[in-house]
Amino acid sequence: MVSALFRFVLDLCLLRATPADAPSQPAALVLAILAYLGVFTLDHALQQHSLPALLPALQLLLLLTVVVYFLLRAQQQQSRYTQTLFSLLASSAVLNVIGILLQMGVPSDNPQQVHPLIAFSWLLLFGWSFVVDAHIFRHALERSLTVGMVIAVLIFASNQMLLAAWYLPTSAEQLS
Repeated sequence: MVSALFRFVLDLCLLRATPADAPSQPAALVLAILAYLGVFTLDHALQQHSLPALLPALQLLLLLTVVVYFLLRAQQQQSRYTQTLFSLLASSAVLNVIGILLQMGVPSDNPQQVHPLIAFSWLLLFGWSFVVDAHIFRHALERSLTVGMVIAVLIFASNQMLLAAWYLPTSAEQLS
C-alpha cells in the first residue's frame, strides 16, 4: 500500500496523476498528514529558527485544510476534500524532502557560498511546487491552471504573512 501511495505521489509531482486518482480513505489522509508534519517539522528544525519546529507545520496544515474545505464547498465539490488534501500534503512532503536534500549541499560554515547549481535547483524546486499545487487545484476545482496557480500563490503568501506575525515578537525580543 505504501509503495503504491508513493508511486502515486511521484506521478502527481510529475503531473501524470490527478487528485481524482488519489485514495479517498481516511487512513491515507492520516498517513499524508503525518508525513507532512514530520518532513516540515524536520525542515524547520534544520533551519534553526527561534520558534518550536512544529508550529509552522501545524499552521500551514490548518491553513490548507480550511482553504481547501471552503474552496471545494464553494464549488459544491466537498466529496473531493480527502483526495485533494491528501494530494496537496503528500506532494508537499515529497518535494520538501528533495528540498532538505538540496539544503544538505549548502556549506554550514558559510551559507553564502552556495554552489550555483544547488541554488538554481532549489529555485526550480520552489517554482515546481507551485506548479504541482496549481495542477492539484486545477483538477479538484475543474478550473484553469492559472486559477490553480493564483490559489497556490495566495495560500503561500498567506502562510508567509502568518509566519511573519509569529516571528515579529521574537525579533522584537532579540532587539531589546
